[in-house]
Amino acid sequence: MGLTGSWSTHAAPAAVTDRLGSTWVAAVTRHGTLLTQHTTGAGLHWTGLHAVDHQAWSLTSTPSLAAGPDGRVWLASVGARGSLVVRYAKAPSFRWQHADQMPGLWSPYSSPSLTVDRGGRTWLAAVSADGDVTVSSAALQSRRWRTARGLPDVPASETRSPALTSSVNGVLVGVTDRHGRAMWRRPVGPVELLPPVHGPHGGGLSVSPFL
Repeated sequence: MGLTGSWSTHAAPAAVTDRLGSTWVAAVTRHGTLLTQHTTGAGLHWTGLHAVDHQAWSLTSTPSLAAGPDGRVWLASVGARGSLVVRYAKAPSFRWQHADQMPGLWSPYSSPSLTVDRGGRTWLAAVSADGDVTVSSAALQSRRWRTARGLPDVPASETRSPALTSSVNGVLVGVTDRHGRAMWRRPVGPVELLPPVHGPHGGGLSVSPFL
């Protein structure tokens, strides 16, 4: 994909599958250009790589992709000078639109994380230029981002990258502590929970209430 040697060696590509089964890929080139592409025609063809804009993006921060139940695909990325931008694409054009720049300065040495819960609320975790982890969320069809509380208590680090995931107990944020151990917490904020039991025979998955 792309020419050999054209990609940043300090940032990984990101990939996600949307509700229609298309695979999306985002990656940063060695010159700081953020490129994306996705499959079409039942996954048989690629659209080709296209730059999302003309900004310079961090060579040391991996972009994040997430797919929502409404068909939108979300992309978060950190700029070379510490900006943090979130945008989405949707049918029928699948072009990136409504780029929201989050207030403040963000670490270009940390990678953001995105997830979408079952209610369509989009969650974003990122590290500020001061090394603090921040989690925000926006409701479906809203561009207002609300800051969450109840995050893991870890020392500030500009190189720490948080992780977000959706579970039956809501969204979880994970970080590593000073000893390299993973810590998971449920951010305090609006959230959609999955039913406790799934399928005709039950077998629902649960998360410890002590998280």
